[in-house]
Amino acid sequence: MGAFYSLLGRMSILRINAKDRDKCTDCLECFVVCPESQVINSALKGEHSSIILDGNCTNCSRCIDICEPKVFSYSSRFKKN
Repeated sequence: MGAFYSLLGRMSILRINAKDRDKCTDCLECFVVCPESQVINSALKGEHSSIILDGNCTNCSRCIDICEPKVFSYSSRFKKN
């Protein structure tokens, strides 16, 4: 089942975007609720794209729901930052 979700994640056009990562308060709530929390760090603290392109991200939107400053949102994987 995990391999199936990973394949879907790699091909998904809809991705999670940390477009307002400068608003992050480092509360770590997103890391607590995320089933694949290792994918969040590169989007929040990385120097590159704020879009989570890792195939391990299941697009469950738990990070979107829990984030009080509204750092995360859905966007296209092809959106330029």
